[in-house]
Amino acid sequence: MKSIVQAVANAVADKADVLLQEVSTATEAKPLLMEWLADHYPDLPMDGRLQVVQSVIALLNSEGFFGARSLQDSLADANDSGEPDE
Repeated sequence: MKSIVQAVANAVADKADVLLQEVSTATEAKPLLMEWLADHYPDLPMDGRLQVVQSVIALLNSEGFFGARSLQDSLADANDSGEPDE
C-alpha cells in the first residue's frame, strides 16, 4: 500500500494550488484534503488517507507552500488597505 499512498500523495500535491487556493495553513488544509480524498479515492482506507495527507502536508511545508500563501495574503491585505503599491 505504501506505493499507492505515495502515488496518490504525489497526485494530490500536484493539484495543491487548485485544491487549497483558499487555504493558508496546514491546519486548514487537512480537513479539505481528507474530504477530497474521500470523494476521489473512496477505496483508499482511512489510514491510507491519513498517510497521504501527512505526506502532502510535509511536502508542501518543505516547499514553503503555506509560508508563501501567508506572505501573499499579507501583501494582498496591505494593497487592499489603500496603501500605494511599490
